[in-house]
Amino acid sequence: MAEKSSNTNKLTFDRSYEMLYKEKELTITQNYIGDVGCVVWDAALVLAKFLENKHFPDKYWTSKKVLELGSGTGLVGLVAGCLGADVMLTDLEELVPLLSENIERNKELIEGTAVSRTLKWGGTSGLEIPDVILMSDLVYYPEALNPLCETLTELTNEHSLALLCYEERDTGNKKE
Repeated sequence: MAEKSSNTNKLTFDRSYEMLYKEKELTITQNYIGDVGCVVWDAALVLAKFLENKHFPDKYWTSKKVLELGSGTGLVGLVAGCLGADVMLTDLEELVPLLSENIERNKELIEGTAVSRTLKWGGTSGLEIPDVILMSDLVYYPEALNPLCETLTELTNEHSLALLCYEERDTGNKKE
């Protein structure tokens, strides 16, 4: 059922996400209309499940400083927060209200912390190097790749863990 989002004033619909081991169910608001960051894409579901899986030791995520780039709806970062991480979810300015809404809707489930902010790739806007960088399906437009690489270069070091999940697909050029 379509509803108007209080933060974005757009028609929205919800998606539920059940966590494997935490017995938690996140509710993610998505927009009916918008560009690539308005819905939960399959790669976000895959990366979120990967974070929950037993690839990581118990309590691995607790107190980790995590940065999600191109967060869109924020599902992946919210799952990290539910696992105990301190997460900064970032995206373009027009998507931050949707991120903030999803953080607010799920705040009771988050064991770490979760905040949203604007980050345009090509710089870091003064961000500190995190322990982990999460990225899911964040390069749809080829012209975004170089600025993303610049940001990753500035936000990583020899101790960084960067996790990327994407779905290969045909792309077009960004509409002007």
